[in-house]
Amino acid sequence: MNTGEARPCVLVIEDDPALKQVLVAMLTRHDVIAVTASTGQEALRLSFHIAPDLLLLDLFLPDLDGFAHVSSLREDPRVPMVICSALDLDDDDKQRLRLGHTEFLTEARTRPEEVEQQVLALLNSVVTSPRR
Repeated sequence: MNTGEARPCVLVIEDDPALKQVLVAMLTRHDVIAVTASTGQEALRLSFHIAPDLLLLDLFLPDLDGFAHVSSLREDPRVPMVICSALDLDDDDKQRLRLGHTEFLTEARTRPEEVEQQVLALLNSVVTSPRR
């Protein structure tokens, strides 16, 4: 993935330690910096501090759900996201969560390879865009 420029950075917002470990390993394998947060508050702090190239967001966190997290990020709509949810989201929910380029994955129906493909495709578009 690295083209000689700065390595892309993904903020992985996930409270399940095993899933978080899998996601970090996948990103690291592609020379992507993976920063993790286990709570919504930690994710908000990191979102503004590190300016990630992409958010990989679990919708249901112990202290702050993904809707509140996305609402607080409206100041910077350029950050693409991949949102993982255990539930099927309806069109209204998806519209509320959309922030820049947003992909939605349902955990029970999404294989790890599909998550990897979505994340890498979005990162590739960010890395090759002229504003980075």
